[in-house]
Amino acid sequence: LVLEVPESGWDREGDSDASEEVKDCVCEVGCVLEGFKFCGRLADKLFWGFDCNSLSHETLQRYAVDMFVSLGYVEAFNMDLCRIANFVRSVSLLYSDQCAYHNFCHGFHNMLAAYLIIKEADLASFLQPTECLAFLIASLCMNVGHSGFTNEFLVATGHSCATTYNDQMCQEN
Repeated sequence: LVLEVPESGWDREGDSDASEEVKDCVCEVGCVLEGFKFCGRLADKLFWGFDCNSLSHETLQRYAVDMFVSLGYVEAFNMDLCRIANFVRSVSLLYSDQCAYHNFCHGFHNMLAAYLIIKEADLASFLQPTECLAFLIASLCMNVGHSGFTNEFLVATGHSCATTYNDQMCQEN
């Protein structure tokens, strides 16, 4: 499986000060991130207002994985890049492309906001590293399974999600 590298750069081979920081992702065959290198520099290009709507799921997954590297979680928690890559890919597949708003791009935007809050507001000064990591992961996953309908619509139509949660915050439970 060959994926195109975003124009902003990916592994920065040949960048003299990047060579020791670069980590290989040696994933099983078929992993969407197979053969790419992560050094935290891709995620460092993210900013408030970053427009992910024109980017492929695969490109967003690369950015997401690189956030873990950029924040130092891969090193601090001895995380396996392949597992992170496969987790991010699995989460992306749980989002419905049929949902106009609560889709993987929205999940990525949530993760981007968490990443920037952790990084720019120095959230690690106030929370434990595991809490920051949980915040990052939860932000990516928070709308998995969202139907795209409002709670009011689900209640009015007697949707099973509404009856399961007694018509109270159906989508949020």
